Amino acid sequence: MTVINYTDVAKIFLERDRTAAEGGGGGNTAYARIDVQASVDYAATKFRQEAYAANAKMGLDNWHYIDLIPGHQVQFTKPNGERTFTGIYLHEYRLYIMKATVPGNLPPPGLFQQSLSVVRPDGGRVRYQSIYRHPW
Repeated sequence: MTVINYTDVAKIFLERDRTAAEGGGGGNTAYARIDVQASVDYAATKFRQEAYAANAKMGLDNWHYIDLIPGHQVQFTKPNGERTFTGIYLHEYRLYIMKATVPGNLPPPGLFQQSLSVVRPDGGRVRYQSIYRHPW
């Protein structure tokens, strides 16, 4: 499990020297927001590249949600039978990346890939009534 905290992304973006093509100058943080929103797609692309480099067979590559928090799942099988299951979700400026790999002779790690549950500060589980949209 990897968690990337984007909480300070706008501040970091404004403090960093940028070219005009990167949205340099002024206080516009649109590109920082784009980077956060695209983080799920970027992570999924990295897993696709990993599969391609290993000559793996893609199994599942689709949009998904857990507790109505949107994300993406990528699954692939390497030629030696090893299977990799991933789940990637973005919630409140945090990117959650779950990756489990098992040898071909073991059951798939599907439960791990689908086990994410976000907990509120009061200890209650986050569960939305409709698909979650990142707050800007």
